[in-house]
Amino acid sequence: MIPVTAEMINAGDIDEEYADLMKRITFLLDLWHDKPASNNDPYGRMVYFLLWLRQEVQARRIPIPLDRSYLGTLKYLAGSGDVRDSDDVSRAMGEMIQILLGRGLIKPRHYPLLVSLMDDFIAAAEKNRPGLAETDAFFREYCQRRDDIVAGILKPPIEPTKEQNRFDFASAKSLAPVLPGETEHNYELSVQMDRTTYPLMGYRPFQARKPPMPAPVPGLERMAPDFTALRDQERRKAAGEDK
Repeated sequence: MIPVTAEMINAGDIDEEYADLMKRITFLLDLWHDKPASNNDPYGRMVYFLLWLRQEVQARRIPIPLDRSYLGTLKYLAGSGDVRDSDDVSRAMGEMIQILLGRGLIKPRHYPLLVSLMDDFIAAAEKNRPGLAETDAFFREYCQRRDDIVAGILKPPIEPTKEQNRFDFASAKSLAPVLPGETEHNYELSVQMDRTTYPLMGYRPFQARKPPMPAPVPGLERMAPDFTALRDQERRKAAGEDK
């Protein structure tokens, strides 16, 4: 792996994270412009969250990472599929989670690091299983993606609506049993592969993640308020159980 430089990390630039968040907030709010903010349905809850997040980002009150207590609605709806109108929506929501958790998105300054990590994985995989390129379609595709990045043909995705550079994992299942050999699972090699394939999908290499960044404008509580009791009371009222 090549050295990770200060320029590659770009530590402290929280505005880069805010800009990435705003692109995805705007994309989703424009898509759901006809969905009113409401606690009565998944779309309404998601719109509520996006409006709140936009407000706090514009006020520069969001720290990176944001405490997980604020992410319940986003993480639940991203996982449930209740608002999964398209792959673009799923991807935008997933990227927002990565940004808010402090993991971030890949940028062109990270490409040399990604290629170096891919080279390390390719060398380790070929050492583990000589001739893999001749026997495994996924591995050949993986090597081609590496060459495409070097040639400038492939640029791992940043925008939530660009699908042309997505890495295709359709044949990934064939590689999983091949890497460890016939009988023994090679955990380290699997981790090495994961740490390169996630950046290919657009996420920042973990070696280049920024250190925690406090909000420029303090004011947001470290943890989200717990409205569980109020929520349960409202549900009982709606059901006619609490008079």
